[in-house]
Amino acid sequence: MNIKTSLLFFTLLLPNVASAQDYAKVDGVAYELTTTRGTDPQPIARVASKDYRFNEPYTGKVVIPASIVYQGKTYPVVGMRSDAFAGSEKLTSVVLPKNIKFISSGAFRQCNLSSYDFLDGITTIGSSAFSECGFKSLTIPKSVMTIEEAAFEDCDKLESITLSPNIIYLEASVFAGCKKLQSVVLPEGIQEIPSKFFSGCTALKEVVIPEFVKTIGNKAFSGCESLTSIVVPDNVTKIYNDAFRRCISLQSLTFGSRVKEISVGVFGECRNLKDIYFNALKSPSIPEFAFNGLPCDKITLHVPVAAVETFKSREPWNKLNIVGDPNLTGMPKDDGSKWEFRTTSANNDCTIKKVVTTSSETKVYMELRINKRTRCNISPEAYIEANGIKYKIKDAIGITFAPTFASYNAGSSIFSFIFPPLPSNVTKFNMIEEDSSWKFYDVKAK
Repeated sequence: MNIKTSLLFFTLLLPNVASAQDYAKVDGVAYELTTTRGTDPQPIARVASKDYRFNEPYTGKVVIPASIVYQGKTYPVVGMRSDAFAGSEKLTSVVLPKNIKFISSGAFRQCNLSSYDFLDGITTIGSSAFSECGFKSLTIPKSVMTIEEAAFEDCDKLESITLSPNIIYLEASVFAGCKKLQSVVLPEGIQEIPSKFFSGCTALKEVVIPEFVKTIGNKAFSGCESLTSIVVPDNVTKIYNDAFRRCISLQSLTFGSRVKEISVGVFGECRNLKDIYFNALKSPSIPEFAFNGLPCDKITLHVPVAAVETFKSREPWNKLNIVGDPNLTGMPKDDGSKWEFRTTSANNDCTIKKVVTTSSETKVYMELRINKRTRCNISPEAYIEANGIKYKIKDAIGITFAPTFASYNAGSSIFSFIFPPLPSNVTKFNMIEEDSSWKFYDVKAK
C-alpha cells in the first residue's frame, strides 16, 4: 500500500531526556523534577518513590494531578519513575492523570492495592510493574497494547485475568510463577508465546493459543502441571527448548501442519503423555533423544495416512506407536472464510488475511509487513461498501483509531477491523477509508 503520512510513518526514537534533576514532595507525593532537552526546554515532573527519597511509604489513596506547582513553577506530570510505588503495602488506591500512558518498570511491585481502575487509558505496562502483587483477579483495559517482561511475575494469588484484545506485544515471563492462575484468553493478534510466559503456572488448566502465533518460546509452558491438552495452531513453525517440560498432567498434544522444528526438551518429563496428533506429511526437525525418559510404548502418534511410513522411518518418531488418522490431511485447516481477496499495487504493505462473516459482525483480519519500525492507525471513517450500501467500522483490535497510533516492529503484524454484519446476499465488497489511505477492492465470495 502507499505509505501516507496520515496513516503510516516511521518513529524517530530520539529521547527527549531531561537535563537536570531534583526531587520534591508536593501534597504527599514525591516527584522527580526535570527539564526537557532541546531549543525550547520545558519543566516536567515524574512520580517518584517517596520511600526511597523521603524515607516514608505511600499509604491510603494517592491522587496524582495533571500538573504540580513547586517554588512558583508549574510542572506537567508526564510519567513515573521506576519502582515509584514499589513495596507500599498500605497503599489502597491510585488516581493517575490522563496524560500518563505508561506504567513504569516495577511501579507497583509488592503492592496490595484494592483497586486497579487507574489502568484505563494506559497503553504500556512496564517490566515487573505488578510483580509479587496480591490481587486475585484483574481486567486489562482495551487501551493497553504492550505488556513488558515479567509484568505479573510471581503474583501467587492471581486466579484470573482478562487481557485487552488490542495487545500486540507480550514479552517474556509475564505470568511466570502465578501459581493459582487457572485460565487466560490470549489476544488474537499476538504472533509469539514468549519465553517462560506461563512458566510455573501450576494451576493453569486451559489455554487457547491464538491462530496467528508463529513461535512458542523457551519454557513457555514449563511446569504447567495442570494442563491436560494443548493445541498448537497451523501457523506455528518452531517450538523452542523445554516449551512443555514438566507438564506432568499433559495427555494430548496437537500440532498443526507447518511445524518445521521442535527443539531440545520440548516433551521433557511429560510422563502422562498418551496422544500426539501431527497434521503434517513431513516430519519436523527434532532431537533424537526427544522422548527419552517417557513411556514411548504408551504414546500413540497420530499422523495423516499418507505420512505413516515417513514417520516410521524417522527417529525418534519410530519409538512411538504410529497410526494413520483419516481426519488428518497434512494440510492447513480450512479457516472457515467464504471469501477470497487480492492485493492491489496500492496496498502492497498490508493485505487482507482473512474475512469472517457472522450474523453479528464482519471481521476483516489484516497483515502488515514492514522492514522498519512503523506507526499505524485506522480512520474511524473506514467502511465496507457492498451493494451500494456503506457499513461503517465499529471497532478495531490490535490497532488504534486515528489520531492515536500503534507502533509495530519490523516483520509482520496481525490486526483486525470489525464492521456490521453483511446481508447474506452479498457476494462482493470493497473496504475503503475516506482519506483513501486504505483501499481494498473486489473482495469476493468463493
